[in-house]
Amino acid sequence: VLDAKIVQYEGFIEEVLKRELQKSLDEFRKGAEVLEQCRELRRNIDLLLHDNVTELETMVDIGCQFFVKAFVPDTSKIFLDVGLGFQLEMPLEEARDFLEHKEEFICSGLEVRKRKTAQIKADIHEALHLLDLMMQVKSGERPWLS
Repeated sequence: VLDAKIVQYEGFIEEVLKRELQKSLDEFRKGAEVLEQCRELRRNIDLLLHDNVTELETMVDIGCQFFVKAFVPDTSKIFLDVGLGFQLEMPLEEARDFLEHKEEFICSGLEVRKRKTAQIKADIHEALHLLDLMMQVKSGERPWLS
């Protein structure tokens, strides 16, 4: 009976908890990348507004690290991805404000993911502790008496 429980706990740790942990960490990394992109875009918008740039020449990545020159004749408006596949054209000032709110939203989501990840790590730790206790009992020790 004890051997079956040990195998069951080992399987649960490997197949459930570690997968959940990996998934949670991947979601956190994706959210952190989006947050960094928002911050970078907001810094660029701040530069455009501060320096009063009206037109811009730049290089655009069109995929696979292949860049082409691009000329932007009017920098007063920008298209932003507002979610669910929708893009919205807005003035730079509104875009900057929108990005500030989006950053706050992403940060709150990252905090939730961070707590979820910590809980999964605690669950793994507890399961490993229980597994260790079962192994001690199997070897004839009495860990509850020590």
